[in-house]
Amino acid sequence: MLANSRILSKNVTKFTSYSRSFSKLNALVTTEEFPYDYNSVVPKALVAPVVSESRLANGIKVITKDYLSPIVSLKFAVMGGSGAESESQKGAAQLLSVGAFAGNKYCSGLKVIRELEDIGATVSSTADKEKIVYDVTVVAESVASAVEIVKDSIISPPKADYVLKELKPSAKIAYDNFAKDYPAQISEMLHEAAFGETSSLGASLYAPNLSKLSIADVLDYRRTYFTPSNIVVTGNGISTAALKALLDEEWGTEGEVVVGGGKEVKRAATCPYVGGDMKVRKDLGGQTYLGLGFPTPSGEDSKPYAVLSEMLASKSSTSTMYTYSTGGLMELLVSGPSSEASSKLEAVVTELKAIASKSAAEVDAIKNRVALKKLLALDGEGVTGSLLSASTQGASAASIADVRSVTAASVTAAAKSLLSSIPSYAVLGKTAGAPSYLVVQKWMK
Repeated sequence: MLANSRILSKNVTKFTSYSRSFSKLNALVTTEEFPYDYNSVVPKALVAPVVSESRLANGIKVITKDYLSPIVSLKFAVMGGSGAESESQKGAAQLLSVGAFAGNKYCSGLKVIRELEDIGATVSSTADKEKIVYDVTVVAESVASAVEIVKDSIISPPKADYVLKELKPSAKIAYDNFAKDYPAQISEMLHEAAFGETSSLGASLYAPNLSKLSIADVLDYRRTYFTPSNIVVTGNGISTAALKALLDEEWGTEGEVVVGGGKEVKRAATCPYVGGDMKVRKDLGGQTYLGLGFPTPSGEDSKPYAVLSEMLASKSSTSTMYTYSTGGLMELLVSGPSSEASSKLEAVVTELKAIASKSAAEVDAIKNRVALKKLLALDGEGVTGSLLSASTQGASAASIADVRSVTAASVTAAAKSLLSSIPSYAVLGKTAGAPSYLVVQKWMK
C-alpha cells in the first residue's frame, strides 16, 4: 500500500511539473525584437446568432436558430395558456399540460411514451399564463418521428374522456407544490394586484377547485385553442427549411387538422395594468414575504428595464422581470421577520430612487452582464425558450438579447417611470406590522 502511495505521489508530481511547463510554453513573452502592442488587441464583439422566422400556409409560426447539430431541440407552443380560459375552464391549461403525452385518437399514452423512448427522445410539458408548451429533444436522425408524435398529441385528445379525469391527481401535485412555494405565491398575488383577478394576466394558473373542473370544459378549451394558427414552433439544431418541410408534411392545411375552434386568443393587450395591493395572513413561523411590482414595456422598449432589474438584483434584493405580449411586470421580493422585511423593501425603493436621481456608474458593467446572459441563452440549452419568449413579445430574440445599446440615461429614465407609476403591493405571512399600501406609495415620492 505504501509503495503504491509513493508511485501515485511521483505520478502526481510529474503531472504537476508537466502542467507548469505547459503553461510556460503558452505564456506571452515580449522582447525588444518582438514588441507586443497592447493597443492593437481588439476584443471580439458579441455576435447575436442568426434567427429565421416564418409562417406556414396553415398558420403555424416557425422560428429557428441558424445552427445544425446532431441534437435537435423543439418547442411546440399552443398560445393561450391559462389567460385564455373562461371562468368554468379555470385549470384546463395546467391539466392539459400534465396530459400532454397521455394519448390521442390514434394510440394510448403508454404507446406514445414507448414510441418516444424508442427514438431516444426526452420530453416535457409546461403551462403558464400565455401558452402550453410541448418540449422535445432528440437526435437529428429521429426528428421526423418526434414531430409526428408531438403533432398527433397536439391535434387530438386521448380517445377516452376518463383519461384526462384520471390525470387530476397528477395535476394536483403542482397545486401542492405551489402551496409550499411562497415566492411563487407572492408573484401570483402581485399579478392579481397588478392586472386584476379576472384578467388574463391576473388570474391564477390553477383552478379554484380542481375536482370540480369538468372534462367537457377542458375539451371545449382544447377545441378552441389547439389550432395551427395558435401554434408557434421554435427549433435549434435544425435548418428552417428542414423544419418547415416536416411541419408542412405532418400538419398539412389548417382545415385538415382541426375542425371547429379557432377563436382569437386573448392577449395581454386586453389586460391593462391597474395596480393595487393584496394581503394574505398566513402562519409562516413569524416570517413575512413582501412584494412590490411595477409595469414595464415589452419588446425593444424593455431593454433598459432588464438592465435596471439586474442592477436592483445586484443590491441583494430579489428582482424578477416578466415580459408578455404588450407589457410586463417587474417584481421586487424580500422576506424575513415583519420589521426586517419592511426595512429591506424600503431599502430597495431607496436604491431605485438613487438610480432615478442620477446616471449610475455601473450601468456599462451591468448591461454587459445582461447581454452575456441573454446571448448565452441563445447559444445553449435554453435557446428554444428564448426564441419563444421573444415571439410572444412580437420581437426578434437576437435583438432583445443585445442590450449593449442601453445607456445610463435610459436606465435612469426607466427608474423614474417605475417610481411615477401606481405600484402593485403584496404581503404574505404575518401582515401585522407590515407597511401599508399608503406608506409604500410615500416611500416612492
